[in-house]
Amino acid sequence: MRVPLTLALVSLTATTACYGLDTIPVKDEDPGVTLDDTAEPQAYGALVLSRSTVDFGEVDPGQSATEDLVLTNEGEEVIELLGVSISGGERFEITSTLVGDIDPGNEQVLSLRFSPNAAGEFEDTLILETDAVDAERVEVALAGTGAGGGGGDDTGSSGGPALVVNPTRFDFGTIDIGQSATGDILLTNNGTSDVAIQSFRSSDAVFGWGGEFSLPYILGAGNSKAATVTYTPTQEVVSSGTVTVVSSDPEHPEIAIQMGGQGYQSCTICQPILTVLVDGQVIAPNSSVDFNFFAGTEHDFQLINEGDQDMTISSVEVFNDLNGEGAAGTFSLQGWGSNPRTIAPFDSVTVTVIYRSSAQSIDLALPGISNYMRITWNHTYDSPTDIGLSGLTL
Repeated sequence: MRVPLTLALVSLTATTACYGLDTIPVKDEDPGVTLDDTAEPQAYGALVLSRSTVDFGEVDPGQSATEDLVLTNEGEEVIELLGVSISGGERFEITSTLVGDIDPGNEQVLSLRFSPNAAGEFEDTLILETDAVDAERVEVALAGTGAGGGGGDDTGSSGGPALVVNPTRFDFGTIDIGQSATGDILLTNNGTSDVAIQSFRSSDAVFGWGGEFSLPYILGAGNSKAATVTYTPTQEVVSSGTVTVVSSDPEHPEIAIQMGGQGYQSCTICQPILTVLVDGQVIAPNSSVDFNFFAGTEHDFQLINEGDQDMTISSVEVFNDLNGEGAAGTFSLQGWGSNPRTIAPFDSVTVTVIYRSSAQSIDLALPGISNYMRITWNHTYDSPTDIGLSGLTL
């Protein structure tokens, strides 16, 4: 069975922010291991990092850049990740959540983002804590440069609109095929005049935006607007692409949001299965249920979904003798409610069929023609399901 890797956006705005399976406080007395300023992979016991320093380069204030750090277990024992944190300010962020263990020979990817708010140099430290020998505490230097001379006000150099999109990267992890995952984004106009949000352009149909407002949308100076981006996988493949925000900002008319995720099929049968029980007995399609006026005038029908996907019943109906000719007995339905109804896997609903007769009568079941119950549901071949209803009144 696959276990989905859940990736979530984490914003680090406090003096120290940690997350992981457990929060491990940073001890000042522990000098730890400080990585050298080199681009080569570096090993600490069985834990190998793809790089020793993460340098984001030059980024415009108000924009973001992302980098990945790969953690590989080259040993023979499982490495448990105890904590991941950034020690200082809010310009550097961790944007993916690591699971608790790295199996031998496997790796995990830690995604990082740098978002300068002014021109100048920025530095911080990423702290990794594990149970591996020689890698109990590893410190990775983070560096980036805010470009230009914007003075830190993020309003742009020429006045006018200045659109900022935050965040600009989402990794949704593994999502069940047909289901949707969403990520929150914030559109902010840090300029001095209105900006028009004109469209959201997707590079792949599995990625999109939530459609929270009509386009074009006028975003006033100094204002923000929340929106969402979505991932809806249709195949069991890894997908990557972009959702691009197109606007009237002359400096940044198109801002791309990097998107990624993997579709997976969690089901085995991958369809609903309808089973009908009457008095504890399974009733096969096109078979009949007998009603005897003296022994009992009603039966409960339990409609069970024994599949592993939702079953949507669009209607349950009871049909009596064709045109009612020569029939003293009638069948009626009780307890169904309104259409449609959705039945989760291994859940059920119960309806009651009542038989009444005003005189001696023999009402023969002819499923699909006369005296029968019809269940219409979301199955290509087995729907509708007809069950005959026969009654005898002496």
